[in-house]
Amino acid sequence: MEVHDIAANNFPNRSGTLQAIFEKVRKVGIAETGVFGLRLQGGSINYFLDQLKFLHPEQHCDVDRLNATFGETAFIFLSRKNKLEQAISCVKAMQTGLWHTAANGTEFERLAPPQLPYFDREAIRQHISEFEEDDQRWEH
Repeated sequence: MEVHDIAANNFPNRSGTLQAIFEKVRKVGIAETGVFGLRLQGGSINYFLDQLKFLHPEQHCDVDRLNATFGETAFIFLSRKNKLEQAISCVKAMQTGLWHTAANGTEFERLAPPQLPYFDREAIRQHISEFEEDDQRWEH
């Protein structure tokens, strides 16, 4: 809501707020291409689908709710095969605060002040498990 300058108190209820959020995101996401794309990761899918269920209780399944919100939907499932590399990358990003760099090496997405990474076997193991569970959720 902050990113798109949407204030919850401008709407009479949660439905109105959610409607405004999804309309704004869809409008911004379509931009000049006419095609809307959304990247959902395992950790946020349940929350996202709960919001759609609240917004469209008349729809009987998640796909119908997605279609009601965004139009005809196509799905592309992407997954990293090497969960160890994925887990190390995630733990390193969490520790250092740097999540993405641009092609030229400059920082693209930093969410915390710079800090040095350190080896954390348990965090890596936990993320491997979470990423495997996320993939299984998408497959069902």
